[in-house]
This record gives sequence, structure tokens and C-alpha cells, in this order.
Amino acid sequence: MDERVKEVQVWLNKTYKGVNGFEKAPENGRTGWATIYSLREALQHELGISTLGQGFGDIVGRYLTGSVGAGASKRDKYLTAAEIKRITDAGLAIYPIYEDGGYEIEYFSRIQGYRDGIKAVNQASKLGFPAGATIYFAVDVDIQDGDIDGTVVPYMEGVVSALASSRYNPGIYGTRNVCLHGEKVGMKYSFVADMSYGWSGNLGFKMPKNWAFDQFVEYPIGGTPIDQVAASGKDSGTKYFSPGTENTISVSDALDNIRKNLGNKFAVDLNKTITISNGPALKVTLTATDSFSEVGSSPVFTISNGKLNSANITNWLANTYGLKPEKLGIVVNGAGTLVESSKITAGNISVKVSANSNDEYKLSFICNVIKEEDKLLDNELSLIIDMTIKPLPFLNGIPNLNVNLSAENAGRTVVLIGIAALALVIMGNPELLPVAIAAI
Repeated sequence: MDERVKEVQVWLNKTYKGVNGFEKAPENGRTGWATIYSLREALQHELGISTLGQGFGDIVGRYLTGSVGAGASKRDKYLTAAEIKRITDAGLAIYPIYEDGGYEIEYFSRIQGYRDGIKAVNQASKLGFPAGATIYFAVDVDIQDGDIDGTVVPYMEGVVSALASSRYNPGIYGTRNVCLHGEKVGMKYSFVADMSYGWSGNLGFKMPKNWAFDQFVEYPIGGTPIDQVAASGKDSGTKYFSPGTENTISVSDALDNIRKNLGNKFAVDLNKTITISNGPALKVTLTATDSFSEVGSSPVFTISNGKLNSANITNWLANTYGLKPEKLGIVVNGAGTLVESSKITAGNISVKVSANSNDEYKLSFICNVIKEEDKLLDNELSLIIDMTIKPLPFLNGIPNLNVNLSAENAGRTVVLIGIAALALVIMGNPELLPVAIAAI
């Protein structure tokens, strides 16, 4: 029991007991919808709304996860099945909000967006939100205009990617400026934090065209703050719920499936690294982790419906390393075949190249798995193939091949060797190696 909550409940009943239609709050010191309804009716009375319980809108925003406060004051803030019944029985609809952080600029990254997206999808599905519902991801901090592209934009891109493989739509909560960026990224609707009128992101910026909700004032009643929100009508919320679960798979089962789909060649366990090949010029390791890995230096290449967009990878290789597109097809298709064979149906791949020394390079293929065999993973899984390559000794070890390797073409050589070696070592396609060399 919270004494401060009880004080509010007692105050409500004493102050509004003579008001027609006011429902007495339970004086038990516990938060809950019975107390919220009493607070709402008291606020309606103060605003001059004569028919209590009506005229206050028919939609409620509720958090999917998390808690508020700390220590003895800490309490859950997440939506429950019992609350859904009470809210919908009163004729109200619900729209979901996800906020388990987002109060500081350091929180926001593409990986955090993936993580939050998957957690939100799983929780919304358990509660029974239907297909097409929009989940609003909170950016509850005033991020300066010059910092948005490097923080919140990647975060929103991660959210959009995670939800693209689900039945839900992505939405954003934040300043006008953040919401305007969200429109461009692919957020379906915006929940604008206009109540924070002093924030720089609300000064001089227009409303986003996709705004669904506009938070503009907060009324404290008995010490409890209640937000009042304008609704555009774009998002009507949810009144009818069908609790269940997304078609999910555990991380361990997903990893088992990937191993089996690749012919049980690699006995990698979660949070372990195995060595696949260890030659004098090429070392290949495989790591499986239960957390998403930060993307590499390349663009993020999306896996959708079990397919890797080969054209995007080919264009990146050609533009970044000056490689011959007509020679790259079979090499890049080898990477696509690997994805298809593993039956990873949703996720993303990125590539990172770094120099360890004058003649040694490290090439990493990073694959964050969102779906395996069309089942959404219940947690994070990242597969990382690291290659340590000495390009000149490697190439000189190929019969009848004379190579004069310069610093200028070392990077592209490493990338091509890596892609070819990926298919060679993982898939057993040795014919790709000379094709890769011909493309240099």
C-alpha cells in the first residue's frame, strides 16, 4: 500500500462526494483503473463537463512494458489483461506506447531500435492487439536538430525494420522535429509531445502530417498528473482484443534450426566462438551471441521473406571498391544462397573491414536474425563470421596466379576474398573463388 495514493483517494472522495455521477475511489492505497476513473471524473467536473464519464474522449494511451519510480515508490506501469477488460468494458479504445528508456540521447541507436521493436511486438501480441495496430516508441528527450540524424534516425530505422516482419505498424512519440524525421523514416503515425513547449524540437517546427495524437496539457489532481491529448482520428485504437502470441521461436531453437539447415557442419553454441578454418593466410571463426551486434561500416542489407537483396550488395561493392558489377553476380549470389539455405527469413546483414597490420585485414559479416523459418525470435540472436585475411599470401597460394597487390586495391581484394571464402567454407562452393579473383 502507498500512503500517498491513499491520501489522493481519500481527498477525491471527500472533495467530490456530492457531485452527480462521481464514483467513489477505493481507499486502499493502490493504483488502478477504479482510481483513474475517479480522477477522470473529477477532472471532467473541474473542466465543466456536465455528464461525467462522457465527453472525455474514447481512447486511452497505455504502456506495454516497464515501471515508474524507484525504491519503495517503484510500481508497474504496464498494461494488463485485467485493465484491458475494464477499459474496453467502459467503451474506451487503447493505443500502445513503448518506453523502457529513451530519456537520454545515448540510448538511441539502430540496435536499440531492433531490440525495442521485438520486445514491443511480443508484448503487444500477448495482450491481443490485432494486426494493423500502431505502437508508439517514445523519444522522451529534447534532442537538438543536429544530433537527430546520428541517434534517433538510426533508432527509428531499427524499429521500422523490426516491425516490418510483424503485423504491427511503427509510430513515434517525440517533439515535432523528431516526428517530422519519423515521417521520412517510415513511422506510420506520430504522437507529438507538444506539452513540452520549451523544448527546442517544438520551436518553429510544423506539425507532422501523420500526427495521430497531440499531448498538450497536464492536469494535476490530488497530486496525480493526467495528460490530455488531442486526437486527429487517424488512429482509432483497439477495442477488441484476442490475446495470444506471435508465431515465435526461442533463440536456442532458432540456432538449432540454422545449424541443421546448414547440414550440421558447425557446432556453434550460444555465446561461443568456433574456428571453421585456420590456414596461414585465412582464418575463419563463427560466433553466436544472444544480443544484437552493432552494424558494420557498410549499409545495412535487409533480409526479407528469406531473400537477400543481391542488387543492393552488388551496387555497394561496385561503388565503394570499384569492382566490376558484371563479375560480381555469382559471388554475391553465393551469400544469398547461404541466407536461403539457413532459412533466416527476416533480419539484416552488414559488413565491416578493418586493417590489423600492413599485410593483415579483418573482415566481419554481421547477421542479426529477427525471424527463422518465418517465426519471430523471442529474443536477440546475432551470427558473426570473422575472417582474418592476409591477401597477398592468400592469392599467391593459388596456382598460376600472379598478383601485384597495391594498398589501393587491398580493401576490395579482402572483401571479395571474404565473400568467396564465405561461400567456399560455409557452402562448399570452390568454383566461386576464381570468379572472385577475376572481378578484382
